Amino acid sequence: MIPFFGYRAGERWWRAGIGFAYVPAIIAVVSVELWMRADAAVIWLSLGIFWLAFVGYVLISDRRLRS
Repeated sequence: MIPFFGYRAGERWWRAGIGFAYVPAIIAVVSVELWMRADAAVIWLSLGIFWLAFVGYVLISDRRLRS
């Protein structure tokens, strides 16, 4: 499901490290939106956008480092 959570020998160190930042970032996003009294639909939409941005950043930075 989330391949960068699984660290295998020989991989770059940041792939494991960035996976550990993912869950606290989700908690922070949801906490701020609950504090702002956002609707559930807005929270789900922002989580989807956050996920797309996060995975996009990981894939783009990985391709840039490999080339």
